[in-house]
Amino acid sequence: MIDPSPRNVTAAAEALKGLRTVVDPDRRRRLVLTIRRWLDVGGIDGPAALFATELAVAALEQGELSGLMRVIRHLEEGTESVRTATRALSGLLRLEEDSRLTAMVPAPHRVRAREVLSVLRARLAFRPCGPLMEDYRVAMGDLENLTVPVHPLDLWDMFLDLADAPPRDGRVPLVEFAAPLVRGEHADLVPLLRMWVDLRGLGGQEALGPPGRARAEEPPGGAPPARLLIRFRHDTGDLYRFEWWQVLSPGPGEEPVVGPRNDGPYRIGRPDFADEVCTLLQCVEMHPYRRYHDRVRVEIVVPLGMLPDLDAARWEPRAAEGEPVRLGVAAELTYRVEEFFMGQKMANVIARESSERRWNNLLKVGESEIFDIQCDPLPQGVRLAEYVSDDGVILFATGHQEREDLIRMMSTAVRAGVPVIAWRTGAHPSAGDFRSALTGREGKVSSAVVGSLPRRLHRHRSGRSFEAGGPVIVDGFDVGLVYHDRLPHPFGADTPLSADVPHPRRAPSPDEAGKVGR
Repeated sequence: MIDPSPRNVTAAAEALKGLRTVVDPDRRRRLVLTIRRWLDVGGIDGPAALFATELAVAALEQGELSGLMRVIRHLEEGTESVRTATRALSGLLRLEEDSRLTAMVPAPHRVRAREVLSVLRARLAFRPCGPLMEDYRVAMGDLENLTVPVHPLDLWDMFLDLADAPPRDGRVPLVEFAAPLVRGEHADLVPLLRMWVDLRGLGGQEALGPPGRARAEEPPGGAPPARLLIRFRHDTGDLYRFEWWQVLSPGPGEEPVVGPRNDGPYRIGRPDFADEVCTLLQCVEMHPYRRYHDRVRVEIVVPLGMLPDLDAARWEPRAAEGEPVRLGVAAELTYRVEEFFMGQKMANVIARESSERRWNNLLKVGESEIFDIQCDPLPQGVRLAEYVSDDGVILFATGHQEREDLIRMMSTAVRAGVPVIAWRTGAHPSAGDFRSALTGREGKVSSAVVGSLPRRLHRHRSGRSFEAGGPVIVDGFDVGLVYHDRLPHPFGADTPLSADVPHPRRAPSPDEAGKVGR
């Protein structure tokens, strides 16, 4: 339950008062009729602001803000007002849901449980649940009519219902729901649900099959993630400006569209980077097009010299309440080097052309070379720049290095056109190299592994490394990844590096473009 403090009541009431269901008397009565058996609320004939306050107090005191918003979403059927209210309430909703669910988990595992819930929410929220409705009803049985005010609107709603449902007749509803999915088109949900079953100690894991067999490796060119691109630019002194783009598909299976450029409203220091990025990530999670993607990726675009100092995987919001979730758990995380995309010198052009050839070669042959300086000594008399200039090298990797040495090596790889660079960000060298975790036969790295590298790192940071099968990248929070893939982005050779010139040409936003064909 959320503390019904004046601050929380005011925040909730402010978000609720603009809803059509609250403003319109007829809709208001329909809402009260729907919720009255489990949420006692007054003020039905009063002004909208008073009714909103009554709703907020009742929902917070009774721990039913999530249920209330589910009913309102059902009644309003996707109106702009309900999307706005849901965004405004996202922090309180997350806190209520996480508090209720983690109370079922043994105390020593509750921090881990919050991280798992963050992963589940990111993967399940806004994902259509219609094809699984019959499985859900069978698993819930008569509990559906007793506890659920309206049918689920997405897979996250289904999970909330099933996670709350107690065992009956020796059967666990969540396990009963998940078991038939193992061999079907929704098998990717099974490892996610297994994580929660394990944390709860519900038993029945055998019905979900052995870990790591529910999902195949992501192929290159597979369904792209919803993406948040953020570019930080130095302004004056210790302050920076930032700009961001959302890249989402406007429909199932449609090509992603680069949204409009957005400016940060003020200059910020590096200590504020984490809070801004985590806030913007929430905006992507709430975007109506998020439902067309199975995951989210954050891509941070900065000059090469800033990379060694970011350590963005550990960023977390300054949450006043609840356990914050680190960025490396909340989403996939990669970096892009500003100079690679925007530099106009001949060397930059050559690097971009080389990167394109390397991707083409990887997709054509199915595998390429990885050079891990931790375990691959340079041949006698060969310099690093000469070695990585071979278009057969797709990935350059290094253990922890001194800052200047790391910048020098990364600069060499970027200038050569190596599109994927992995390095150790921790203060001490890790015992785990990249080669043994990523390579297959004859020491080559496959196109499937390269294409899934951001997801592999995310799985490890989220505690889901068993999904990928085989060796894993150890100490995932100590790994940085430059990933110059070929997904659409707003940067080009004509994009200025200076903060004092007009912003880059942009593609239309999803709202401006409407449906976009392939």
